[in-house]
Order: sequence, then structure tokens, then C-alpha cells
Amino acid sequence: MSVKNITKLAIVAALYAVLTIFLPNQFGPIQFRLAEALNFLIFYDYRYIYALGIGCAIANFFASPMKLDVLVGTAQTVLVLFLIYFLTKKIKSLIAKYVTLDVVFSLSMFFIAWELWADGIVKLSNLWPTYIGLVFWEAFVLTITGIAMYLIQKRKLVNLYLD
Repeated sequence: MSVKNITKLAIVAALYAVLTIFLPNQFGPIQFRLAEALNFLIFYDYRYIYALGIGCAIANFFASPMKLDVLVGTAQTVLVLFLIYFLTKKIKSLIAKYVTLDVVFSLSMFFIAWELWADGIVKLSNLWPTYIGLVFWEAFVLTITGIAMYLIQKRKLVNLYLD
């Protein structure tokens, strides 16, 4: 792998961590994680999954109030991104890929709702309302940022591909 590619991956990992650590409402029952926009990078090269996993682990380690977040939150991110990558591998339409990521990633927020319950942040009676709220906010963020990422790539403002 070239130095240029390693640098791009490191920048993505750092950007994910910084956006997650320093912006408000990144953890808990209401999450507005703008760093999730970077998830769409997997459609330009699967190796971004590793960068996103590292960035997520760093952010969860340094900023999450949840004890399980480094393990559960990071595993959820990496495993779901690999699942989406394989589900969309044969899809030609970039828009269809983006929509698939939005839907699948949003629905996967059950793991985060479970984690919030396991860490005692939400009660069992609030597990489903918490999950529905997490799905809503994740879908909202991914829809808005997905449109932005799509326009950035379509206008070729940034080269998102790795060599």
C-alpha cells in the first residue's frame, strides 16, 4: 500500500475520531454523529472500513460514557460496514448503494440501544423507544450527509478513491 493511501486512511480515521469526540450529542440515546458521513467512503474502497473502525474505536475509547462502547460500538460499525459492502458489491447505482447503507446502518442501531441498556443508561422498558429514536437520528444524519457526500463525489471535488 502506498504512502498516499495510508495517509488518506489515517486522515479518515482521525477525522472520524475528532468529529465524534469534539461535537455534542455523539453518545447516548440521542446521537447526531456527523462523522457517520464518512461511512459512504466504503463505496470508493473497502479499506476505508478499517480506517472508520479505528476512528470509531479511538472516539469511543476517549469520549464515550459507556463502558461497552469501545467493543460493541466499534464492532457494530465494522461488521455492519462489511455487511453493507458485500450486500452492495454487485449494485451499479451509487444512489442505491447510498440508500442501502442508510437503511441497513440505521436498523443496526439495535446494538447501540442494547448497549445503552446494558450500561444502565436506559431502562429495559425504554429499550424499544430508544432504538426507534436511534434509528431516526441515524437515518436523518445519513440521509443529509449522504446527499452531501454524493454531490461531492459527483462534482469530483475530492478524489475519494484509493490507488
